[in-house]
Amino acid sequence: MSGKGKRGRPGKPQGMNYAQVLARQAAIRAGIEKAARDATV
Repeated sequence: MSGKGKRGRPGKPQGMNYAQVLARQAAIRAGIEKAARDATV
């Protein structure tokens, strides 16, 4: 736990670097797009 005052920043869990966050968001977005595509077929 860090004693910094900035808490609850969206999209950036503690202990994850920016690259991991971006990769995770990209994976989630791809999953959503795939699900939407499957649903429309």
